[in-house]
Amino acid sequence: MLFSNTNFVLLALIVERVSGQKIQDFAQESLFKPLGMVNTFYISDLEQIIPNSARSHYPTKTGYKQPKSFNLCVGAGGVKSTVVDLAKWMEIFLDSTQDFSYISSFITTLDTLNNGRKMSCARGMFVSPYRGYTTLNHSGRGRGMRAQWICIPVLRLGVVVYANSASINAVDISYKILDQLMEPKAGQVSPKSVTQYRHTKQELSALVGDYQELNSDLLVHILVENDTLKTRSSFGRENIALVSKTKTSFYRQHNPNVSYIFDTSYAVGADLLVDFGGATFYLEKVNLVNAERRSVADFVGKYYSKELEVTYVIQKEGKQLLLSYPQHPRIVLKPRQKDEYGSGRRVKYTFNRDGQGRVQSFYVAAEGTVKHILFERME
Repeated sequence: MLFSNTNFVLLALIVERVSGQKIQDFAQESLFKPLGMVNTFYISDLEQIIPNSARSHYPTKTGYKQPKSFNLCVGAGGVKSTVVDLAKWMEIFLDSTQDFSYISSFITTLDTLNNGRKMSCARGMFVSPYRGYTTLNHSGRGRGMRAQWICIPVLRLGVVVYANSASINAVDISYKILDQLMEPKAGQVSPKSVTQYRHTKQELSALVGDYQELNSDLLVHILVENDTLKTRSSFGRENIALVSKTKTSFYRQHNPNVSYIFDTSYAVGADLLVDFGGATFYLEKVNLVNAERRSVADFVGKYYSKELEVTYVIQKEGKQLLLSYPQHPRIVLKPRQKDEYGSGRRVKYTFNRDGQGRVQSFYVAAEGTVKHILFERME
């Protein structure tokens, strides 16, 4: 299973064609209004004034800024709501007598893969264990917003966290709140209080390095601080402590729903799997090239993709490379491995040379799934 936002965009289109209504109208009549979710709606106008709406922020070296969105694509997102309304939505999953509880049964169904294994990711919802209980959960992030929705149906307990700053970790906060509200199941202990395997310093040192997502430029740094294995992704701002689970696996100290598996038998070509409760990222260990040692002039030029029918322009500015294409000017390319760059947006550019060492083309890979989109140098 590969997590795909595109499929939910297609699902929204299917709903519109089957119902004969716009997704926002269908959702209002069939879901939001009957559930009393009076402050929940799909976005249909980017210039619409929304009363009491929280604006998103992201931190910079000089203070906070507000990102702008020009995206009206709905299905995988595009919904405005409140913590109170999401608590009403949560009742579908906590109360089996609720009129809409059949939605919970459908969304939380774990389908079977071709190899006979059950998926841990359901139909738009993650189903994962925590402290002896089964949780239903899903987080959200984008353009300065952070969110987490998690519930434990058997306890009729749920937590919703909203944050309008990219510096706030809504997922970690949700588990800390859960810890204050629940007791471990009889005979169970919190995974935070027990370590199933104790790694030696040598074993931890062997795991240290830079890992990059397959078909993406997303980096995960694995390091050791004070005898503790820690991680930081290229999107992260701090080192996160990992707790030993088995000889080849760890989980995040404040979010056991996220696992790190150093076992190549799980997937060919991958040295590390990061599992977010069912959505898995596959990474390989890489050797990053020092940016100061590479000549960026080799890559300057215009490149054309027959498949996408678009031209990419790569320019040199000082020791940096800038990529431009229609409506996306001056994207700074960051060096990765030899003859490889990334945009910092889970997009990777791998350059190809001829027998004389001249750059002739490059491949684009993105989001962990898209690969081998060819761009050839234009004379």
